[in-house]
Amino acid sequence: MAECWNRDPEPDPAVTEEILQRCKAIAPQLLNEKGEFEVVAVQAGRRPSREGGPRVALVKHAGGKFICHNYGHGGAG
Repeated sequence: MAECWNRDPEPDPAVTEEILQRCKAIAPQLLNEKGEFEVVAVQAGRRPSREGGPRVALVKHAGGKFICHNYGHGGAG
């Protein structure tokens, strides 16, 4: 597993790939016909907490696209 305490504000391609590979088993219904996720953006940053706890929700939008909201975990994310 990649370094957990990397404070670099830029995304690490190795970490991104590791996350995507692990998520394939969790959410195979989100994979395209090539067996890959259609990644819109990759971002890195601090992990703020959210009043009321974290938000984790899968929302289907027009055209059948899904957006996964997953934020507000603080240091436990």
